[in-house]
Amino acid sequence: MKLRRLNEQAEEQGVPVESIALERYASMEEYEQALEEKRFLDDRDSRRRSRTASKSGTPSRATPSRATPEPMRRMVFNDDSRPGSRQGFRRPGESPAPGGAGSSGAAGASRVDALKRQESYGTPAKTPIPSVFTPQGITSATAMSTEELNRLQAKVLRAKLMDEPGAEELEKQYEKEVLKSQAALEGRKINDAVEEEGGKVVVQTAVLPTLDGQGRLYDVGLGKEEAPPHPNRRKRNKDPKSRDKEGNIIRYNADDDDMTLDEMVRQEKFGGGASDQKNLDAEMAAQIARDGRFQADLEYMDENSERLARKRMRTDAMKHYKRTQKALDECPYCWHDEADPPRLPETAIVALGKRTYLSCTVYEELTPGHCLIVPIQHALSTLELDDDDWDEIRNFMKCLMRMFAEKNQGVVFFETVLSFRQQRHTVIECVPVPADVFADLPAYFRESLMQVESEWSQHKKVIDFSQRPFRRAMVPNLPYFMVQWDYKGEKGYGHVIEGVDMATEEGDDGDRGGGKFPPYFAAEVIGNLIGAEPRRWMRPARVDRALNKDRARELGTRFQPYNWTVQ
Repeated sequence: MKLRRLNEQAEEQGVPVESIALERYASMEEYEQALEEKRFLDDRDSRRRSRTASKSGTPSRATPSRATPEPMRRMVFNDDSRPGSRQGFRRPGESPAPGGAGSSGAAGASRVDALKRQESYGTPAKTPIPSVFTPQGITSATAMSTEELNRLQAKVLRAKLMDEPGAEELEKQYEKEVLKSQAALEGRKINDAVEEEGGKVVVQTAVLPTLDGQGRLYDVGLGKEEAPPHPNRRKRNKDPKSRDKEGNIIRYNADDDDMTLDEMVRQEKFGGGASDQKNLDAEMAAQIARDGRFQADLEYMDENSERLARKRMRTDAMKHYKRTQKALDECPYCWHDEADPPRLPETAIVALGKRTYLSCTVYEELTPGHCLIVPIQHALSTLELDDDDWDEIRNFMKCLMRMFAEKNQGVVFFETVLSFRQQRHTVIECVPVPADVFADLPAYFRESLMQVESEWSQHKKVIDFSQRPFRRAMVPNLPYFMVQWDYKGEKGYGHVIEGVDMATEEGDDGDRGGGKFPPYFAAEVIGNLIGAEPRRWMRPARVDRALNKDRARELGTRFQPYNWTVQ
């Protein structure tokens, strides 16, 4: 990489490469060493490609044929192969030997021997650098084998002969699997996303990002690169023994022996991706729940401990990435600029700022004037937002309070973050209520929060914002409920929602420990005070998108005198 940049800089400036090399390297000897090392590594890569090509039966571009008149260049390091002024490879910090060619040849040979030993023993494990992960090619496990294709074809013929209703679907599935098998044999990189357009299979390659939906680094395990297998070498068994001769457990996974202290520190610091590395007890409980033959005795658990504690690091990161993409594609509050055609948010936008916007509700309003303050970026909670986002949120709150105060009404602002697993776009709901009801709301909310969820909760039931403001009293990595009746966040209550994200799989309610926080909690408290029908908060009807223009015009007319975005 350094040599390539050096050559590019020399071409751009129109000067000899040697002049740039003197600026980059301490001396010309070090520059010559880097050139020799690059040539050796290039020849080694070409030999690897030639071996792989000879095994598959296809000629490689890097391997010249026997009919080529120009012979293949081979690197031979001896005393006569290099001038006396050029010295061999040296270790970092080692001073050049005055011996000239003899010493340089010995140093070069030692460096080449080290490279050869590294090549023979395989590429060592290394910590992956935060970057975009290149999607891996399709493996034999993804595509069906010949025997499986024959079985599927037999099912198709049997279904056609018996005139079964699912014969056409089976035939389409068989054709798709045949194309996937052919693509796997040709070495094409295919991801699981395969779609049909016009009778043709369209391959979509997805790139797994470095960060998860909350900006944390993914942990996908070791960054070990497997070298291509030798054609005459037997394949090693990838399932090492987990017990010694006496029956004691010595390892759980194949990479336990290769785990270094640096890798353990990396797994501890990285926050995203593998849930089994963050909550080992929950992962083992999930493995036990999936085991249909599990027996609650120590002998069974001891015999199957390595299987029950198996890691699923890369799979967990891929599932999290797919869940994130699904949440972004189906979000009703985001701008889908990359969609074909581009789609606007499904809400009726009233006022648009640089980072947030004010809109009508997607579902039926609880009271007239019920609206939403929505961040433009897909945030899971408002605690993740920057100070600039919060400045705009406070501006919308102040304008709404002034607008409804003229009609002797107060405004309740609340936010409900039930779970981070679904990765839903967070919103702050603004509900206007009469002044007499507004005065009684704090006491009703406090009493309702004391009775919600389980009695044996680990967190404080009610967090009062008068002692500490909202952004300092709550944390962004736990589900929570927030209600406030001012724009500063100093008057209101907070509550930590427990049990929703503790389960390792969706739909697992084993760790909830009792009560469940209803998603319509705030609407129920307000609805009971104003005497609204229960269906308005339990099962509100979705508003037709054709009415968005009329709803936005009606609320925008009232909000226009207080609209800070046009000032």
